[in-house]
Amino acid sequence: MALNRTASTRCEKVQAFPALAMALFEQSGLTELIDSRFEIDPRIKLTPGNAVKALVGNMFTSEGRRPIYNISHPFMSAPVDLMFGPKVDVRALGGRAFDRNLDRLFGIDLSELHHDCYSVLTSRYHLDSNLFNLDSTNFTIHSLDVIADRYGAAVPEWCGHAKDGHNERLVYTLLSMTDENGIVCYEKPYDGSTSDQEMDEDAIRWRKWSPDQAVPGTSDMKNLFSSSSTSMRTW
Repeated sequence: MALNRTASTRCEKVQAFPALAMALFEQSGLTELIDSRFEIDPRIKLTPGNAVKALVGNMFTSEGRRPIYNISHPFMSAPVDLMFGPKVDVRALGGRAFDRNLDRLFGIDLSELHHDCYSVLTSRYHLDSNLFNLDSTNFTIHSLDVIADRYGAAVPEWCGHAKDGHNERLVYTLLSMTDENGIVCYEKPYDGSTSDQEMDEDAIRWRKWSPDQAVPGTSDMKNLFSSSSTSMRTW
C-alpha cells in the first residue's frame, strides 16, 4: 500500500504549563484590564495585555529561569491567533513588538496597574488578607554606562546612586509589598540611596493608611511588617 505523502495536517501545540498560565490570565480578565488603560491603535497586532500574557506564558516554559528573549520560540507551533488575537502571527511576537509594548506600559502608573491586577485576582479567588509585608531589594546594573541624572531614566528622576557613594555603578532599590498569601500587591522602584524609612512611608501613604486610623472598609486593624527593620507596626 502506497502512502500519500502529499496529504499532511499541520500540528498546532503549546506546552501545558504556559497554556494553563495564560488561560488563567485571560479568564481572570487581566488582558482586558491592561488593555483598558490604553487607546489601542487598530493597526496594532499585539496589544499590551496580550504582550504581558505572552511574557507570563514564556516564564512557565520548560526552559526554566533564563533571560526573557526570543519570546516567540515557545509558540512557533501554537495557534497564536487564538491565544493573542486574530491579527497576531508568530512574526508579531518579535522583539520590537514587545519593546513597544513595554514602552507603553512604562508610560503609565505601573504601581496602580499592578495593584488593580492584584485586586481582580484576590477578589475573584477570595484571597483575603489582613497582613501585609514590606521588603526592599537592591540590585546593580553593570551593562549600562553611568550617566548624569536626567528625567526619563530607567527610574524617572533617579539614576541609580549607591548608598556607599560609589556611583560608578547603577544601583536601584525595588520595594515590594506582599500579603499574607505571599502575593505581591505593590511594587515601586527607587534610587539605590533611598532609605528604608522613606520607602516604607511612601507605601503606607500610597495605601492611604495613617497611624491613628483603621483601613477604610475593614473591621480589623491591619498589621504592616517591615522585614528590613524587623519591627512590627500596627495601624
